[in-house]
Amino acid sequence: MLGDSNQAGKDLGGEASWAAGTLAYFQGDLDEADRLYGQAFQAQDDAPSERSATILIGLGNVASDRFDLAAARASYERALDIARQCGALGRQSAALANLGLCALEEHNLPAARSLIEQAISIYDLTGDRKSAAIGLTNLARVAMEEGRMDDAPSLLRSALTVFAEYKDPLFVASTIESFGQLAAAREQPVRALRLGGAGTALKERIGSRDVFASGKRRREGEWARMRALLPQAAAEAAWEAGKRMTPEEAISEALAE
Repeated sequence: MLGDSNQAGKDLGGEASWAAGTLAYFQGDLDEADRLYGQAFQAQDDAPSERSATILIGLGNVASDRFDLAAARASYERALDIARQCGALGRQSAALANLGLCALEEHNLPAARSLIEQAISIYDLTGDRKSAAIGLTNLARVAMEEGRMDDAPSLLRSALTVFAEYKDPLFVASTIESFGQLAAAREQPVRALRLGGAGTALKERIGSRDVFASGKRRREGEWARMRALLPQAAAEAAWEAGKRMTPEEAISEALAE
């Protein structure tokens, strides 16, 4: 019985550390998140488990936000291996999706597309429509990087429709920003800044920080490039017009592609 009690205490400690680490991560405290996730992982036993895979994905996210792609990939690959061993489909798809994002950051576009498509196929199998929609936004990013601009709008429209249906303000905002990034890739500065301003304002209203620092850095660079294409007053007017949009107005403008 003593062994059982010790294991129960260990499990409880791991659960608490994982929850606290997740809170720290979303608050932007990467050092604390890394420490707590590591503590949570140490509390797991050696048997492959969904929780172990989940913690490793958290560690990978921290590494990604630190721009340490090698460490992020190693955590995601280990999570994928564990998830496959224990049959945790949800963790398999999350690990595959994040490995796809690592490949995208490395500009390995064929690998990025393949990994994200594998993740979406599992999301479709399990009926996880929201996660599948996130995958569609990432496939749109791959399409833009490959120069397939005409393929991106339908992917983004499908994703935004799902997020609007679920009334998920964070992913509505991020997909509106993705439409802005598509406009930037097409050298449409006014539309890009209007949608960028709209997405930014929606995130501010719900008090959300930008997770995945690499994506934030890329967007800020694109908005800066668009501003440089316009007179300063015109750029500010476009951005502020976007910030004044209601969510419904922003969705309507994004979908008017």
